[in-house]
Amino acid sequence: MPGRMHNARVFRISPLYRQLIEDPRLLTSQQHILGDAAYPLLTNLLKPYRDNGDLTEQQTRFNQTLAAQRSAIERAFGLLKGRWRKLKYLDMSLPDKIPEVITCACMLHNFIIINHEDDFNNLEEYDVNEVIEGIYEDNEPENNNNGVLKGNYISTLL
Repeated sequence: MPGRMHNARVFRISPLYRQLIEDPRLLTSQQHILGDAAYPLLTNLLKPYRDNGDLTEQQTRFNQTLAAQRSAIERAFGLLKGRWRKLKYLDMSLPDKIPEVITCACMLHNFIIINHEDDFNNLEEYDVNEVIEGIYEDNEPENNNNGVLKGNYISTLL
């Protein structure tokens, strides 16, 4: 989306969101998208538990694990954007080319990582210290109960 818009808002107006709402089987029960507190809770979109001071040990571990995984993903994007700085300034007047440019950058990035010892120390630091406040919204789509059940199940495995 052109301009500044929160990722959760972009997700809510995306075709992927509509597909997940209309067909939750788009992803298997073993697959899920990780989101922060601003994202809607869906069967295949996990977000942290709301922390009102009464989280169980399992829920706390779940939130910590989710935050760690999201942080790793943010660092990976940061490394990608550090190497291919042009990704920060894509020409939005050619929206059909943007996925091709991003895919190409990812492929080249992975090729370099796999085939060369790489030193990322000189890359621009990317802010991954986003505070994750655990919340489950009361006004989520109807199928959020499956998301709660899935999150509860995963938290028992941690």
